[in-house]
Amino acid sequence: VEEFEAIVREMPEHALAVEGLSRARAHLEATRRQQLADRLLQEAQTAFTADDYTLCLEILKQAAEIPPPPEVTREIGSLRDTAEAAQTAREAAQRARQQVEGARAEMMEARGVAQAQADRPYAVVLWDEAEATRARAEAAFARDAYTEAGPGFAAAVAAYRRFEEAAREAERRARE
Repeated sequence: VEEFEAIVREMPEHALAVEGLSRARAHLEATRRQQLADRLLQEAQTAFTADDYTLCLEILKQAAEIPPPPEVTREIGSLRDTAEAAQTAREAAQRARQQVEGARAEMMEARGVAQAQADRPYAVVLWDEAEATRARAEAAFARDAYTEAGPGFAAAVAAYRRFEEAAREAERRARE
C-alpha cells in the first residue's frame, strides 16, 4: 500500500498504480475485517463456554456489524442460534425453579403446622408418608428436576394436611 501511495503521489495519472493502490487497500481492509471478526468470534465462543450467553450475543452482534467474510458470517449465525437457545433454556429453568420454590415454601409451611402435632402418637403412618413424599420432592429439587419436584411438593402439602386432619380427629376421639 505504501509503495502504491508513493507512486500515485508522484504520478497521480498512473492508472496501474491507482488500480494497484485500490486493490491493496481493499485487501488490507478485508484482512483487517477477517482478523477482527475472528477475534470477536473467539471472544464470543469463550463467553459461550463460560455460560455468559448475554455477553456472547453482544459480541456476536458487534462481529456481524463489521461486516465479516461469508464463512465467518455462517459461524456467527450458528453460534448466535446456539447461544439464543441456551439463554432461552436457562430462562425457562429459572422460571420453573421460581415456581417450584413457591411450592416448596408452601410445603414447608404445611409441614411446620403439621409438625406441631407430630410428637403425638396419632397418625404416625401418615406423618411418615408425608415426610417420605417431602424427601422425594427435595431430592428432585436438588437435581433441578423441577417438573418432578413441583408436584412432589404439592403432594407433600396434601399429605401433611391429611396427617394434620387425622391427628386432630384421633386426638378428639381419644378425649371422648
